[in-house]
Amino acid sequence: MMDYSSCLLCLFTILSLPTPASSSENGLLYKCDEAKLVAEDMCYFVATGSESMGPHNLDRSVAEDGFRQVSDTSGSPLRITPKPWTQGDKLTESSELLGADHIAYANVFELIAPLRDAMMYDPTSLTTERWAELSKGLVDCKIKENDSAMQKGDRTITVYSVAGVYTLLKAAGGQDTHHSILQFLEESAIELVCLAVPSLKMDHCDAVRTANGVTIDPTTCWHQAYKELYGSDPRVEGANTTTQAATGDATTNAVTQTSAGTGRALPILYLYIVVSTVAWMIILLVQLLL
Repeated sequence: MMDYSSCLLCLFTILSLPTPASSSENGLLYKCDEAKLVAEDMCYFVATGSESMGPHNLDRSVAEDGFRQVSDTSGSPLRITPKPWTQGDKLTESSELLGADHIAYANVFELIAPLRDAMMYDPTSLTTERWAELSKGLVDCKIKENDSAMQKGDRTITVYSVAGVYTLLKAAGGQDTHHSILQFLEESAIELVCLAVPSLKMDHCDAVRTANGVTIDPTTCWHQAYKELYGSDPRVEGANTTTQAATGDATTNAVTQTSAGTGRALPILYLYIVVSTVAWMIILLVQLLL
């Protein structure tokens, strides 16, 4: 005989699982430092748990141009995917010349990492001049030009532009703003990668490329920002090899969720399992009530 009380317990557990619209891997790692929020009205990111959190502290001296690759905290090279960079990602040296796509991927990381460090850990350092310098790549590439709104449940959430998020950085209004700041960083990074790495396949990339008039060749809209930041043009030539970038669907089997507080791509398989299990439990519940 079926143990219906156990089934109901399973149903409650499944329904309590985080969903793509509400779960957050990156967002849940952080909060605003409460003391500094009160004292300065700015959000300084701190860890929510016992993990050690801190800036990327980019070190371009690890290798020459064309040999710098983006790696995770363990030192393993990252594939080109729609997933945003996170805690511990860094530059490491490749033993051989990288392909053009991976060089561009690292170049974009070199633009985003110092912006991320300042926004998350040192917002007071962001004078209007420094902000213009670090955000130039986004501005020149028409990324985050205007504030917009999105629905999350019964709430309307502001998705901030370059100008809007700077205002938020400098005056949090006493609110924990880390989700909005992280959302801006993650979405901006993904969109800049879309422009620099044309082989990256993702639905959202199509819209970003259309807005910038990009077809096959990668855009150079971010090159001037890189040159002003580092004193030289970015290297774009790579090894004569075919580089396959991961896609936002078939290759990574993921759907990128960039709503407030979400960052990492969520597996479609996970969604399938949750939906199927909920449906099965509902059928059992109906049988119990009949």
